[in-house]
Amino acid sequence: MNNEQKVRVDPIKIAAVIIQVLFIIVAIVSIRQILEPKRIMLEVDVAGLNQEVPGLPDFGRDEIEFYVYRAVSHNNPTNQVIKNGFSIREGSLISKYYEDANINYVNFIVDIPSIEQSYRAAYVWSDKKNNEYISPNVNVAVTCLNEDEMIYDDFGCKNDSMYSAQTVVALIMRAINYRLEDNSLVMEPEYYGEDRDLRVKLYYSECDTTCFCRKVEEDGKNQALASFDDFMVGLGYSLEDVAFYFYNCEDEARVINEYGELVNQ
Repeated sequence: MNNEQKVRVDPIKIAAVIIQVLFIIVAIVSIRQILEPKRIMLEVDVAGLNQEVPGLPDFGRDEIEFYVYRAVSHNNPTNQVIKNGFSIREGSLISKYYEDANINYVNFIVDIPSIEQSYRAAYVWSDKKNNEYISPNVNVAVTCLNEDEMIYDDFGCKNDSMYSAQTVVALIMRAINYRLEDNSLVMEPEYYGEDRDLRVKLYYSECDTTCFCRKVEEDGKNQALASFDDFMVGLGYSLEDVAFYFYNCEDEARVINEYGELVNQ
């Protein structure tokens, strides 16, 4: 006599178990996606980017390539943007490391022969986690070239105002507390107007803590402009890439001469 009992399989219970397992898997994947840093979808491929810029993090490469794609799309709205054929112009790469602020900076020109267009790209990053000087919103800029940098015909390039040279320059200035070697002329970025536009203030005189000003040399304004020009060129830009204005503290404070005498009120 066969004493074995037949085991009945309940398909409803099995289906319920499978659904529960699938739900747990989906939940785990969703949580991991939330906790992990979001990656930007790679849109174009700038040839040699990792080799030309040693130490560039993967996320930084993706950001640069994504915003190059944005710039090309912005200037070619009716054409499909190709993925390949982007290259760094030979001799255009500028690479700096600011030790005190622990930030890296690169600037270079991207050429696209297939559409005969070029753009300038800049990127700032840090090996230090949560670096106080770097905001994810302003650490990349892809902009049009100035006329003297073009190797192709002018195509009427227009900048995407969200990611401008102005923001990257301001970031660097704040990080290194930029000023002249003699410590007399200070330059700083500031926001102004209802639209919170960004510009650079060029001081060409200096006031002490009591709001008295001492006269500076007659060519103080020229010194400030020359210094700022050198600073911009060192970053791969020119004076026409940012908005700036001159500020003389003597216009808003009392002035004393070299003898300590008050000369205006």
